[in-house]
Amino acid sequence: MTISLEVFLHLYMLPAGIFCVLYPPYIAHQHHMTRLRAEIYSIYMIVLGFVGTYGAGSVMSFFRERRGLEGNVRLAIFGAIYAVFIATLITVPVENGVRALLRRLGKNVPSVSLLDTWDVLEPGAFMFILFTKVRCLAAGCCYGIPCSWGIYNWVAKEKTFPVQILEILMTATILLVVYHLKRKPFFRRGMALFLAAIAYCCGRFFLEYLKYYVPEDRTYLGRFTFWQVALIIVIIICAGILLFLYKTRPADPLPERVPYKWEARIRKRLRKIFPKKAAPKKHHGGEWQSTKKKYKKKK
Repeated sequence: MTISLEVFLHLYMLPAGIFCVLYPPYIAHQHHMTRLRAEIYSIYMIVLGFVGTYGAGSVMSFFRERRGLEGNVRLAIFGAIYAVFIATLITVPVENGVRALLRRLGKNVPSVSLLDTWDVLEPGAFMFILFTKVRCLAAGCCYGIPCSWGIYNWVAKEKTFPVQILEILMTATILLVVYHLKRKPFFRRGMALFLAAIAYCCGRFFLEYLKYYVPEDRTYLGRFTFWQVALIIVIIICAGILLFLYKTRPADPLPERVPYKWEARIRKRLRKIFPKKAAPKKHHGGEWQSTKKKYKKKK
């Protein structure tokens, strides 16, 4: 059995697909939804992500052909972001309508939140973007400008700036930062996806200057490339949604996640192996206490 290079390169997306399927059910309880619904939506969004990625590449090719240039269908990750956002905006209200109908028929089914759905899908969506960049690095596409100290690109047949690696690190940092911001007082439900989208789009806007484009693509729309214009639109939309959520939604910290049974068993065994010391810690001859507690006492 033989597989083509294109199929082999798609295998780089397999870890992202596994993460997108397994992680949302893991955090579903924090967002007031069942693990089954989180898993169904994550699979649904993976499919939409691939469709949007190829669809946006086709749109770019269409615009190139209208300008008399050669059309080349490439992967366009912004299509995935648009597809996931628009699909949830349509699907969740429809789902709530079906649930309301079932309640009228006597079924005990709660409503679902569009904001919670966005929060659940955010980690998987940006892990998908991260591994798309890993695939770009392996395929040699979306490479940077020629650079004497860069990495060799087999498509350009010269050393180029490692813009794919920079984008991988940027996306991983965004995932960690947004995960931390979810515990902050200003956070409102539904913000996670848009915080990550704004951070990614701002970073990608400047990375576009380090990517290689033919001259006619570099000045496609005035001073900006096609994708820089798409980024500006995404930033404006996401900033408006964030402001709306901050002004209209109350601060609501996420509840603790209910652990799986296997997690509880592992934690129980770890407590037996590493039991906590019963005696209080001592510091300078007295009971140990944090600087914060001391400061409160003096005050």
